Amino acid sequence: MSRKLAKASEVRELFDLRSNARVYELARRSMLPAVVRVGRQVRFDMAKIRLFIEEGGHQPLDREKSKSTQAPVARGTAQ
Repeated sequence: MSRKLAKASEVRELFDLRSNARVYELARRSMLPAVVRVGRQVRFDMAKIRLFIEEGGHQPLDREKSKSTQAPVARGTAQ
């Protein structure tokens, strides 16, 4: 299966952002899905970027995380 890996400039155009720097910042903050690092290069999986847009900008939950129904226990509380 072949994936289309896009450069920051392609993602910038898709989101109508002013600079590639903003795309890299969003990727660094984990606000964009499907960041692929190839050595020093950063690329984006366009299929996952499009899915991200279709879902209204929300990243899908990890399947393992969604299986867990237990709420996290706050530190320092007695059980």
